Amino acid sequence: MSNDNVKVKHVVTLFEEVQNRYVNKLLSINEKHLTSDERYKQKIVIYESYIKDLSLQTRLLLQSLEELEKEANQRVGLLENKLKKAHASLQHSLPSNDISKPIDNFETEKWKIIHENLDLKHDMDCLVSFINIAKRTGKWNTKQLQLKTLPLDNIIGTTDDKINHHSSSLHKEIQYGDDHMQVLQAEIQYLRKTQAELSKPISSINENEFKEKNLVLSKKTDDLRSKLAVECQKTETLKMDIRIKTTELKDLQEDLNKKKKQYEEHIHDLSTKLKTISDRHRESTTIINNDNKIKKQEIEQLTKQVEQIATERSELHRQCCVKDSIIADLQVKIHNVEQQFIINNHPVIPIELTVSKIEYEKLHQELHITRKQLDETMIEHKIVIYESYIKDLSLQTRLLLQSLEELEKEANQRVGLLENKLKKAHASLQHSLPSSDISKPIDNFETEKWKIIHENLDLKHDMDCLVSFINIAKRTGKWNTKQLQLKTLPLDNIIGTTNDKINHHSSSLHKEIQYRDEHMQVLQAEIQYLRKTQAELSKPTSSINENEFKEKNLVLSKKTDDLRSKLAEECQKTETLKMDIRIKTTELKDLQEDLNRKKKQYEEHIHDLSTKLKTISDRHRESTTIINNDNKIKKQEIEQLTKQVEQIVNERSELHRQCCVKDTIIADLQVKIHNVEQQSIINNHPVAPIELTVSRIEYEKLNQELYLTRKQLDETMIEVNRC
Repeated sequence: MSNDNVKVKHVVTLFEEVQNRYVNKLLSINEKHLTSDERYKQKIVIYESYIKDLSLQTRLLLQSLEELEKEANQRVGLLENKLKKAHASLQHSLPSNDISKPIDNFETEKWKIIHENLDLKHDMDCLVSFINIAKRTGKWNTKQLQLKTLPLDNIIGTTDDKINHHSSSLHKEIQYGDDHMQVLQAEIQYLRKTQAELSKPISSINENEFKEKNLVLSKKTDDLRSKLAVECQKTETLKMDIRIKTTELKDLQEDLNKKKKQYEEHIHDLSTKLKTISDRHRESTTIINNDNKIKKQEIEQLTKQVEQIATERSELHRQCCVKDSIIADLQVKIHNVEQQFIINNHPVIPIELTVSKIEYEKLHQELHITRKQLDETMIEHKIVIYESYIKDLSLQTRLLLQSLEELEKEANQRVGLLENKLKKAHASLQHSLPSSDISKPIDNFETEKWKIIHENLDLKHDMDCLVSFINIAKRTGKWNTKQLQLKTLPLDNIIGTTNDKINHHSSSLHKEIQYRDEHMQVLQAEIQYLRKTQAELSKPTSSINENEFKEKNLVLSKKTDDLRSKLAEECQKTETLKMDIRIKTTELKDLQEDLNRKKKQYEEHIHDLSTKLKTISDRHRESTTIINNDNKIKKQEIEQLTKQVEQIVNERSELHRQCCVKDTIIADLQVKIHNVEQQSIINNHPVAPIELTVSRIEYEKLNQELYLTRKQLDETMIEVNRC
């Protein structure tokens, strides 16, 4: 008996040591300087391993308990049968020699039970050593486990549900056996010791430990209640956010309707005013189209020249490469012949000064690098020019927009006066002005047409920018207005400040929902821990009253069920809130897209009408500046093209010169080869390869070409820095 108690205490200490080991691991993680994510990940790994170890320990203990309970039931059945036989023998008053037979049977049964107890003690020792090895190594090695009373499959092969169900039925059977053995205890004193040994529970829990666990559970239930209160408060805040979003939707809808009415009225007024002006623009379009055709033809001619010269340059470059390969082959051949002469102790007659092939290759590589740098700097120079051109255009569009905003206010007042003035001017021009005076309105109309064309290009650019902006917003779900760059409209008139608010609000809601999901996971983990502790405390003990234990377990189970139901309700509420928030965000996005689309349409229409009015009202003041700007732009384009043509022509001439030089080099090398071959024929010696060399003239030419390329590179760098 005392030996069994010692073993049970030893198993309990083993469990406590395992628990302390995992607690120390968790404390060591808290002491380390880690981020919150890494700390949580390591804790999760430790918790998972701890849960696996605990489940394995409980499985082993339950299986051993099951086997012991089976043996106890078998022994109780045997004892009941023997008691029945004893009662029958006493009733029939058997003689004394017949009474000795059951006594002998009891002695044999005692002997069997003693041996079975020894086997059970052996199995308990094996299990204790098995748990010790598992605690030291961290692995459950079942190969070295040798049991006498239990098969190995019964220890590691059953599931938790079957074990729990079977253990509950065995508990009931043991209780029935204990009651029946108390009745038989008065008749058979011989079996009292074995009955006490079999009826004693395997493990006992101290009352203090049970109280401590109950206190821990009560604290955790209180924590869960407080967390549920916090979750309820957060749901209320989410509801308030949804209400705010609905009010924002209503306000946006009302704003949309108001702006729609305003834009329609404005468009109607401007369209009526522009009917009289549209006829005069028809005449100006033909003149502007003719001018544009002439300039396009000039630009096309220049581009064709550039392409033709570029093809010629590429062809010359290819020829240079071919001649370089021919020169290299000839030089190799010459070097082979010279080497053979050196081997045969014949002096080589120098034809011209040579340079080592390695130095020539270094110089050629350096020339290639400088050419590459020159190409890169030319590209950078072009990029800088294009950027400056774009900046100038954007500045012009901004100035035009500012003037548009200033003149839109005056347009409604001056339209009547302008119409009267235009009618009078038209009549006076038809009756009295000569042909020289008629050319001025034509020029003004040309400038107006040019301005309209450029504004149409800007509007197309803005349209493409807005389309890409909407596509990005559909994909990402965010309105990133920082990358939106418009030319004709200011950003505040397009989207206002509602997008930033909506993005900020939706991001805060997503963060809140993510925080709630993480909080729910923590609560579910704590509930699982409470379930495990409740399952551990639900085992019957000898030192605690079963009724009190059941009542406490019922109370704890009710509390956990209530908390579980509340958490389920909170999860449902959060899911519904998430769905509501998603619906509201989609509605906001759709409404914002509709608002932006309609606003864009109205703004474009108003912009077109207002630009036409503006060009007519300010044509006498702005016509000269527009014409000068147009001429400057065209001149710049033509100058750039002419520079490119000149540059390509120079490159072509340089390549042609290089080809001529290489032709002379090839001729010299061929002469040299012929002389060397003649000398080899005279001496009747075979030719062998020697060290590769290059003509000194070629080396100097390559060096001069490198100098010119570097000079051109420096000039382009200076131009880039100026830009």
